[in-house]
Amino acid sequence: MRTRLSLVLTLAAALFVGQILGASPLIAASQQGTASITKITFSMMMNSVEEVANYRALIDQFNAANKDVKVEFLEISGDYYQKIISMIATGTAPDLFWYGGTNSAQLIRDGVLADLVPFIENDPDFNLADFFPSAVNPFRWQGGLYGIPRDVSPLVMYYNVDSFANAGLQSPNDHHDRKAWNWDNFLSVAKKLSAPNAPTPRYGMSTDWWWGLWFPWILTNGGEIFSPDYKEARFDSLKAREGLKFFVDLIHVHKVVPSPDQANALGGHWELFVRGQAAMYPTGRWAVPGLRQTKGLNFDAVVMPYRVRQGSPLFTGIYAISAASTKKQAAWRLLKWMVSPEAQLRLAALGQVLPSRLSAAVSKEFINSVPPKHNMVFVEAAQHGYLEPVFPEFGKVMDVTWGPFWEMFNGRMTVDNALDSIMPQVRQIMGMK
Repeated sequence: MRTRLSLVLTLAAALFVGQILGASPLIAASQQGTASITKITFSMMMNSVEEVANYRALIDQFNAANKDVKVEFLEISGDYYQKIISMIATGTAPDLFWYGGTNSAQLIRDGVLADLVPFIENDPDFNLADFFPSAVNPFRWQGGLYGIPRDVSPLVMYYNVDSFANAGLQSPNDHHDRKAWNWDNFLSVAKKLSAPNAPTPRYGMSTDWWWGLWFPWILTNGGEIFSPDYKEARFDSLKAREGLKFFVDLIHVHKVVPSPDQANALGGHWELFVRGQAAMYPTGRWAVPGLRQTKGLNFDAVVMPYRVRQGSPLFTGIYAISAASTKKQAAWRLLKWMVSPEAQLRLAALGQVLPSRLSAAVSKEFINSVPPKHNMVFVEAAQHGYLEPVFPEFGKVMDVTWGPFWEMFNGRMTVDNALDSIMPQVRQIMGMK
């Protein structure tokens, strides 16, 4: 495992190379001719008023610097994914649009996204090597590349700094600095921070229960979720079962994590953390704006506890060009601007994303955007990230796991029984023998 210092040096080198090889797409685009105006459309799923304002500002900057292109920003409300699908079906898809990572798999297979390789190969100013490989590679298909990630968001462990200090405990980052933020030390501090039978119950950790929250316990035990080609599900292997059993034992043996039923009765897993009744809480970078707005909460972040290796689910969304667009070159110029360091850092300033560019991720603008104090842990976790699976059957497979796993987390099924009950359906969905 590389040290944090070596990781910083490696990424700093990537930053230097990116600065040498890559020119600003906005500046380069401003040198284009202005004889005629090409009108293109762009859409993005909106999560906040601030995000909408940022995108409007980015598009205004692009329009001002590119007199031969006019971008129309389509603010799509309601069911974003379904509306994009409908627009594709009716031939009215935006020229450039954002789409969720794992949701893009079917679009890639159906051929409705343009292959970006020709644009990249013919654009000496675009440095694909400056992006996290773990966030780019899953969008390759049969020699093509069908999206560029806007950002990445690895799952990390947030923690209440005051809870650890008041208990006289070293912080998770103190352990991690010694390469000792392992399962044993995590469990030790979680026990010391728990009082589940107190009048106001306290827990070492609260957690959500969707697939992104059980993946890391398999990954950090050296297990796999799927084979690299997505032909096999492997979350029923020995190492995977061990990881899931450790996670379930946190609830029902060690009682340092409330079950789903218990958490719901207490107001919810998020509420337990922000109220100070849970000392740790795993989630993605998207949680930072809400945590920053929580009055009196002194929080920080660390990588997920590890046993055999570090491992974290990694989430992203891509910018993609419609294969049906007749204005792909103009759309490419806009895509370049949207993934430029300037644009990524503007969005990162909200706190909710880690830039997908290595150079932007290790920039002082991101690293010094506090809280949390230890922003390099997001970069480190992304280096050990496992991108949300990008294959069409993934959603169906996870739907099969939901019911039995809910019962497992609530102690009404064992890990082995839950896995054995779902694997026949999983194998059928994935065409496994």
